[in-house]
Amino acid sequence: WEKCKNIAEEAEEIPNLEERNKQRIVLLKRYCDYRLETYHLITRSIQANTSKLDGKINEYNTAIVLMVKE
Repeated sequence: WEKCKNIAEEAEEIPNLEERNKQRIVLLKRYCDYRLETYHLITRSIQANTSKLDGKINEYNTAIVLMVKE
């Protein structure tokens, strides 16, 4: 997801991008951020052998689903 975000950031530098494409890039970067955060939380949850982070993980997953529907 980090590589994907880096590519999106590079794409932002393309001259004369249409506004629609700029908006998609912003959305893609946010999507990548949410995926990264979800995986970090899952990793922490597994390492700590806890379910305390499940609520936050579910929040990010819900946000991701809603984002994909946009």
